[in-house]
Amino acid sequence: MKIAIFINNCPIQSALAYKINDITSIDSIFISHNIINSQFNNKSISYYFKRIVRVPFELPFRLAWNKLKAVYQNQHTILPSDIQQMMVDNINDLEVVEYIKKSKPKLIIVSATTMLKDEIINEANKIGCIILNLHTGVSPYIKGGPNCTNWCLASNYYLIGNTIMTLDSGIDSGAIIATELTILDGDESLFELHHKVFEHGFDLYTRVISSIVKNEIKIKAIPQNDISIKGNLFYTKDWTIFKVIQSYFNFLFKYKNGIKSFKLNNNEKLFPFINKIEKK
Repeated sequence: MKIAIFINNCPIQSALAYKINDITSIDSIFISHNIINSQFNNKSISYYFKRIVRVPFELPFRLAWNKLKAVYQNQHTILPSDIQQMMVDNINDLEVVEYIKKSKPKLIIVSATTMLKDEIINEANKIGCIILNLHTGVSPYIKGGPNCTNWCLASNYYLIGNTIMTLDSGIDSGAIIATELTILDGDESLFELHHKVFEHGFDLYTRVISSIVKNEIKIKAIPQNDISIKGNLFYTKDWTIFKVIQSYFNFLFKYKNGIKSFKLNNNEKLFPFINKIEKK
C-alpha cells in the first residue's frame, strides 16, 4: 500500500511521521509551512498591537508548547533515505496535486496542515485513496482551533481527547472512525496535559493506520451529521485575551476537580477504536 503523510513543519508533527514509519512503509512526506496567500493575509497595525498585549497572558501556554516541541525534537531519529521528503509552502500547492495524480497513493495521513481544498480531495477520491485526519479534540463536540484542549479549559468542560476521521472540505467535520478521551488524573502540569493528549492522539492514529495497512478491518465511519449533538466549532479569531485568561484561571483552580468529576453530557457519545472495527 502506497502511503503519503501530509504534516506541517513543527517537531511535534515530525515525531508523528517517525511513529508511523515504525509501523509501516511510507512513500512520501509532504511538510507544509502552512503559508496562506498574502492577499488574504494582510494584517493591520491594531492586529499586531493586540498580539503584543496578550503575550504576558499567553506565556504559560507558550512555555508549555515550546517544551512540548523540544521534547519531540529530541525524539527524532533518521528516516530511511528512500522516503521522499518534500517541503511546500501550502499543502494545496500544485506539486501535491500532481503527486496524487502520478503516484496514486492508497492512503494519505494528514495532521496539522491547512485545510485541504476540494481539488486534492477530489483527486484522491478518483483513485480510491483514503484520506485520514487526526483531530486533537473530540468531534463533533469540540472542533476548530487554535487548540481544542485549551478551549476545553476555557469552557470548564473537560471533554479532552482525540478523533480519527476521514477528511472532507469542512473544519474537523469528516466521518468519524474513532473518538477517545485522553486518560488524565487532574494532577498534570500544563505541559503534561498537552503531552498526554498528543501521545494519546499518536497512539490512536497509529492503531487505526496499522489495522488498515494490515488489512485487518473494514472502515466503519460515522457521518457527523448522524450524531444528534452538533457541538461547538471554535475559531482562532475567537481565542481572545479574555479566553486566554479564562483558560489559565480554570486550569489553575478548576481543572483538577473538573477532570475527576467529569461526565459526558446527555446524548454525547464516544466511539473507541476497539468498538469500531469490523474484521474482514
